[in-house]
Amino acid sequence: MKRFFLAAMMLLMLVPCFGKREKIRVMSFNVRHVGEVADTGVLHWDCRKESIIRMFEDLHPDIITLQEAHREQYDYIIAHLPGYGHVEWILGATQESGGTRQCVIYRKDRFDFVDWGHMWLKEDPEVFGKGWDAANWRACTWAILKSRKTGRLISTFNTHFDHKGWEARKQSAIMVANKISSLEGDPVVFLCGDLNMPYENERMAPLKAILGHANDDAKKKDTAPTFNGWGRHDSYLDHIFYRNATPKVFEVVDDFGKYGVMYLSDHNPVYGDFVIKSR
Repeated sequence: MKRFFLAAMMLLMLVPCFGKREKIRVMSFNVRHVGEVADTGVLHWDCRKESIIRMFEDLHPDIITLQEAHREQYDYIIAHLPGYGHVEWILGATQESGGTRQCVIYRKDRFDFVDWGHMWLKEDPEVFGKGWDAANWRACTWAILKSRKTGRLISTFNTHFDHKGWEARKQSAIMVANKISSLEGDPVVFLCGDLNMPYENERMAPLKAILGHANDDAKKKDTAPTFNGWGRHDSYLDHIFYRNATPKVFEVVDDFGKYGVMYLSDHNPVYGDFVIKSR
C-alpha cells in the first residue's frame, strides 16, 4: 500500500509537466514603405504611425511580422513596443543599406530567443540580388523562439514575394517550402507574409503541401480582402500558414477609422489565434 501511495504521488507531481497548452496570436502586416509621392495627407506615414501603435496595443499580438518597413518606420514601431524583442533583415546589398526591413517581433515575457536567419529568394540564396523575373530584391527571414510555458520551439518565417515576377513567386514558394521541410525536431511553424497572390493560386502548391492555412482551417474565418490599395483594390494577398498548431481565429483588421485613420496601410493587417501544446 505504501509503495502504491508513493507511486501515485509521483504521478501527480508529473502531471503538470505534460499536456500544457497556450494561446498564441500571430500577426502579419505590410506597413507600406515611405517615399511614395502619392502617399500624402492621411496616407503619409506620419499620419498613420500613431494609429498603428494603437492597433498593436489593442490587439496585443505575441508575434508580429512586418514587411516593407523602412528604418524610420521600424525604429518607431520598436520604440513603441516595450517588452518585445526583434530580429530584422535589410533588403539591400549590405546591412547598412537604406532598403526596407523584414522583421520578426516577439514578446520577451513569453518566448526566449534561440536563433535566426535569412535567405535571398533567388537562384543562389546566399548572394544578394534579384531572382528569376523579379522586379525587386526579395528574401525570407526567420526567428526561432522557445515558448516559456510549453517548451516548444517555434519557427516563425516572414517573407514578401515579388509583385511582378510570376516565375519568381513560383520558385520562392518552392524555396521557402524546402527550407521549412528541412527543419529538425518538428517545431511549431508559422509562415507569414505578403505573398502577392491569393490562396487559390497554383503557385501556392508547395506551401499548401506541407502547411495548413489559418484562414482555411480556423473555426472563425474572415473573407475580407487583405490588400486595399488605399481603397482602390480588393485582393487577398497576405497570409499566415502554420504547422503543429491549431488555428482558432483568423481576422483581417479592416478597421476603417477605429484606430484613428481610414487605412493603417495599403494592406490590412491579418492575425491568427492558435493553440499549441507541449509534447
